[in-house]
Amino acid sequence: MKKTKLTPDIAFFVGFWKMRPTEKGIGVKGGINIQKEFVKLVIDNKFVPPEKIKVEKNSVTFHHIKYRSEFKKIVENQNDIFNKRNRLSSAYLRGIYESTGIKKEDAVIIENANFKDQMLFERLGFYTRLKRKEKELGIINWEKFLEFIRE
Repeated sequence: MKKTKLTPDIAFFVGFWKMRPTEKGIGVKGGINIQKEFVKLVIDNKFVPPEKIKVEKNSVTFHHIKYRSEFKKIVENQNDIFNKRNRLSSAYLRGIYESTGIKKEDAVIIENANFKDQMLFERLGFYTRLKRKEKELGIINWEKFLEFIRE
């Protein structure tokens, strides 16, 4: 099977998915707005036909072994793949932000983040503070971050 070409749309999707993954298949846990966004992304990227998408109370999933394997590899190697400030990195971080980001008056918080995520943000020039117990990554220079992901 041919490898899927990494595009900004796929980078956004993988960033969005990685922060809220389900245990089985490719899916996200979350409320109705997160589920709607995920289904829209799946259909827009033509990963599977709409009838293959399974919606449950707090999650939405689809099954595709090839995509799951490729997406997991992207997440595992995120610090190598997204090591430069470009459209792919911007899309990936935008996916992460759209999935679990919270904009407060004087900060941007990314929930469900880990040390590896912190290193990615730092490598791309964003100063961060990680609260490990809460799994919250605060972005200190958040104005520059929001500008970068909107490019």
